[in-house]
Amino acid sequence: MFLHQQRLKTDEYEDIDTFSADINLLFDNAIKFYKSDAQEHRDAIKLKEVFDDAKARLCSQIHKGKLFN
Repeated sequence: MFLHQQRLKTDEYEDIDTFSADINLLFDNAIKFYKSDAQEHRDAIKLKEVFDDAKARLCSQIHKGKLFN
């Protein structure tokens, strides 16, 4: 997670897809690492769903030109 924070602070992400790939890798690693009955596993699945939903809504707003209206 520290690496992702560094990349955000130093503007290393050039686009939403690169950022999204890193964040999804973080969730995917947690899902693979923790057993399916572990709270961390369930949390990673939920956070991934929330992140993907938020990204889809943001991208939709950007596409429609409604982000800053």
